[in-house]
Amino acid sequence: MLTAELTQLVTNLDYGDRAELAGLLIDSLDGEDFEDEGEDSLTIALSRSAEMKSGENPGITLEELMAGVQAGRVKNEASAAYSHAA
Repeated sequence: MLTAELTQLVTNLDYGDRAELAGLLIDSLDGEDFEDEGEDSLTIALSRSAEMKSGENPGITLEELMAGVQAGRVKNEASAAYSHAA
């Protein structure tokens, strides 16, 4: 089936059907990533949650998260400014 035809069919679905289709498509991607060790996304999320609850992996603080976001934002803004100047 051509992509345009498929797109037309999908966009005519109601919200619930599109959401279900999106979930099925995302689930079908599990195992496609070369870094994926055969675990689905839910299994990985549950495992990481258990690691954080047990203290095995403390994660990062809110401050560390925000600093990383800010650093990325500053980097992206500087890159955009450079590309406009060129």
